[in-house]
Amino acid sequence: MDDSWPAIARFAEFVCGTLGSAQVQQRALPEVARLTRSEAGAVYLLDRHNRRTLASSIGEPPTLVYEFDELRDPCEYLRRAMSTQYSVHDAMIHRTADDHHRSPVGQVLTRNGFEHCLAVPLIRNGRTFGMITLSRRSGRPAFGAPEQQVADKMARFVSVALANATVYEAAAGPAGFQETVAQKTASSVVEVRTTRLSENVSVALQTQERSKKPGLEASLTAREAEVLDLVSRGLANLEIAAELGIALNTVKQHLKHVYHKLGARSRLDAMRTTERLAQTG
Repeated sequence: MDDSWPAIARFAEFVCGTLGSAQVQQRALPEVARLTRSEAGAVYLLDRHNRRTLASSIGEPPTLVYEFDELRDPCEYLRRAMSTQYSVHDAMIHRTADDHHRSPVGQVLTRNGFEHCLAVPLIRNGRTFGMITLSRRSGRPAFGAPEQQVADKMARFVSVALANATVYEAAAGPAGFQETVAQKTASSVVEVRTTRLSENVSVALQTQERSKKPGLEASLTAREAEVLDLVSRGLANLEIAAELGIALNTVKQHLKHVYHKLGARSRLDAMRTTERLAQTG
């Protein structure tokens, strides 16, 4: 494993020169996964209620972040990482592999084709404001101390970069971002998916299934699907803007695109079209 300080120093320069929270995530995650020899991972910010907000992921289905979010309160990994402010892996939580596999986290991993997990806290001013989670597929060796050391070193720089980006965005406004980007690492090019999470898992399910379902709804972007989902829950445009942290005009533009793609003329028409497509899909 390349855990040398020169490699980590190059990584620090790479991520700390970025002024957007999403862009920091998109740059950092592939390198963290590569240097810890992980097949999949996610990095996300937490609000003051420890709910996931902005999240990026690689190598895993979009719903996996939401499944872990549902385990937030009883999740031993999150509790241990936040209390110790140090990364946590399977063997630190469970005495045996069977105990791990039977645990809520182990069951989520197994359902998605993974076996091992490493949770790495992102710390700012003594508070955990984000997390990096890394996964290895079934049959791979478990994470250990070497991966912990590398991940914790890299997390320090990710924390600095995200803190700088947050200050910049507070002054200049949130930076736009691409929901899916191809990010080049030292050894390969990987696809990073970024989204602003809502409390409704159906948004992730729509994102995951969109490429599999025929019909006009398949052409919606992840953000358009998110706006449509909030419309279906009865939220007005101003409420959607507040929920997603975007401008009112941006909501209107997304709805305009949704109506065009669905061939709808109104909110009610769009909802009826969506219901019809769901029944026939």
